[in-house]
Amino acid sequence: AGPRVTMTFPDRRRVAGRTLGIDNGVDAGLIRITEDGKWPHAEMGSSADLEQGQWCLALGYPVTFENGKAPVARIGRVLRNASTTLLTDCTIMGGDSGGPLFDVDGKVIGIGSRCDNQLTVNIHVPIDCYRQNWARPNLIGHSTDASQRG
Repeated sequence: AGPRVTMTFPDRRRVAGRTLGIDNGVDAGLIRITEDGKWPHAEMGSSADLEQGQWCLALGYPVTFENGKAPVARIGRVLRNASTTLLTDCTIMGGDSGGPLFDVDGKVIGIGSRCDNQLTVNIHVPIDCYRQNWARPNLIGHSTDASQRG
């Protein structure tokens, strides 16, 4: 595992974790919570079979995270699905990076990466990148032991 970090949840609870690495090629990173407890989470879906026009929902904190402020929810559709990028018309903004992208069943299908110059074209990392590519040797600070990946 990589460097130690502290994460803050919206309810101001702080927990310890460790970085598991980054993949600069797709703009992806993982952190594992190292404290015992029941942590809020959403089920991971699959991005492999997403089709153009399929509905989706992005969550994020535009511009800055503020304690007590709920994330902004933006509905949209899949514009293009490629192995390392997922384009949607969910209008995300700067600060939304790292926010989840859900399918209509509430499963995570991507993670917000960056905004395009057009507000209606936004780039997400497909969730399958986290499954398929995490043990690649070009990851910085990665773990090759499947039991250590989150």
